Amino acid sequence: MKDFLLDTDIPSLFAKVDALPLLCHLLRNERLPITPAILNELLVPLEYGYDFPREILATADMILMLPEEIPAFQELRLGGKLSAADAEMIAICQNRRWIYITMDRVAAGCAASRGVRTMDLRALLTAIGIGGLLTRNELQILIEKMEKADRTALPYPGANLSSTLLPTPETAPFPIQTSLYGTSKLAGEGLIQAYCEGYGFQGYCLPSNAQDKVNTFNLGTDEHCEVNDSIRWITQHLGLNPRLTYAGGERGWIGDSPFIFLDCTRIHDLGWTPQLPIRESVIRTLDFLIHEVRIMQKVSVIIEKDANGYYAFSPDLPGCQSQGDSLEEAVSNIKEAISLYLETLSPAQLGELASREIFSTTVEVSVA
Repeated sequence: MKDFLLDTDIPSLFAKVDALPLLCHLLRNERLPITPAILNELLVPLEYGYDFPREILATADMILMLPEEIPAFQELRLGGKLSAADAEMIAICQNRRWIYITMDRVAAGCAASRGVRTMDLRALLTAIGIGGLLTRNELQILIEKMEKADRTALPYPGANLSSTLLPTPETAPFPIQTSLYGTSKLAGEGLIQAYCEGYGFQGYCLPSNAQDKVNTFNLGTDEHCEVNDSIRWITQHLGLNPRLTYAGGERGWIGDSPFIFLDCTRIHDLGWTPQLPIRESVIRTLDFLIHEVRIMQKVSVIIEKDANGYYAFSPDLPGCQSQGDSLEEAVSNIKEAISLYLETLSPAQLGELASREIFSTTVEVSVA
């Protein structure tokens, strides 16, 4: 992650607790970009005898505004709500499509209104935990140190962190990818990005009124579940009591992500809200698949021609049969008979049917 700017408070907070290398590692950058206005802000505590600005400046690279970015900077400053540093960073990020990382909600809101992608301290702490850079206990200690050093309460109070799950926003720094499923999704997003850039399209991974050329959003609820929860809901609804066998160690099979909890704030801010909780969504999907079992498998049908027309029956469904004067009529009638037959089955019977394997073939025999 290279194309970003941070407001003064974030590197200062990490530097005060000797965690600036952790921030650089998280952002995959040995050098942190700063603007002239950020430099001026860092010089103030330095003049008062604080040492943490020296550590930041030792890792800093200066980023200057381009001539075409100055009008936006001036407009933002004339608004009267932003500091010179915030206006400078927003103008740069807007023009260069960089990410603006800030703890200032007013500045973040102003940036978002101009189509600038933003991150906050919450997203950084989330990425540290989810990316495995620190254990949960180590992250809790880090937050407690930050609160003590800055004499303020952070988004995740240290005392409550152990019981708090950190949802991952779209803008969180991306961890090394081991999930084959996740990689396939990234490939799809990359294909959309390539077409949009190459042909001037505007694409959406989800419908929205956002203005970026390609917009990606987490979609879901503000709750979470584990695989065992899904197994329990599904089997209880089907009236089954399976024996569970686990393999693959602590993380499951190779490439598995055992726990995913996404922050859906961005899509909610656009007016979208989920209509169902996770459990009810799973059950409704299951009911749909049960009643539309024909989409999950093909049902074998045998059609015989005799003196009265065509006779059709399914060896998969004992007693399910029909007929017709023509082949087309027989096929239509047996489809309707199969649909009616399936509606009479219980969820458990449908589940058993879906798991059955029936093979058909032809064999040669000698006839005397």
